Amino acid sequence: MTGLESQQTSSGATIEEDTVTLPLNSSEATPDVQSHSQSDQESDPGLVIARTFSFPGEPFFFVEVLTFDESYRCTGSCTLRFDDADPRLKDRSHEALQRLQISTEDIWSRSTNCGVLGQIDRAFQ
Repeated sequence: MTGLESQQTSSGATIEEDTVTLPLNSSEATPDVQSHSQSDQESDPGLVIARTFSFPGEPFFFVEVLTFDESYRCTGSCTLRFDDADPRLKDRSHEALQRLQISTEDIWSRSTNCGVLGQIDRAFQ
């Protein structure tokens, strides 16, 4: 457990101090989340999924993925938000979610929290 302060919303979501919510209409590229070229698709593991979740009474499905820099060092996490009826989510298996094609409109928030990968990186520094 980290020493980060967190706040709980009325819907039960936890907002961590290091989380930044991005505007949904951001045109910024997402290479750290998903940077597949057609030739890399066979060997690329796809999205690195940390967890999936939803909140009772809300029509959204969330996928939290880890983000990486060019040297494959974890830089944080990115939470993606999808409408429950989104046709891309017909199959919610782990394997299908790893291959999920995302856009900048899917980004709900970003965090510098790397979870266990951050703890491993700090141990080897």
